[in-house]
Amino acid sequence: MSRQCCKRLSLGVIGHRERSVAPTIAYTPHAYEADRTVVVTNKDSSEHTATADTPGGFDSGALQPGQAAHIKLSQVGTFAYHCSFHAFMRGVIKVVR
Repeated sequence: MSRQCCKRLSLGVIGHRERSVAPTIAYTPHAYEADRTVVVTNKDSSEHTATADTPGGFDSGALQPGQAAHIKLSQVGTFAYHCSFHAFMRGVIKVVR
């Protein structure tokens, strides 16, 4: 698949405005408060995931276009993630107190 297929995922905290992102190697991390639920929404025409690079970390599962997943971020730190279907789609989530 070409990179043009993969336009946007959206990350947002429930009750707050969403931040649209297109994860890439140069992606700048968004900071979220610990113990908040982040909503990952696939706003693209292709299937995507938001999967933590660390084994046992968060995983949105396969998101079809328009689908969303809720991920609870409890541990403070910086967490790299990727799309399981598109290896070039990478991002970072920073969790703070």
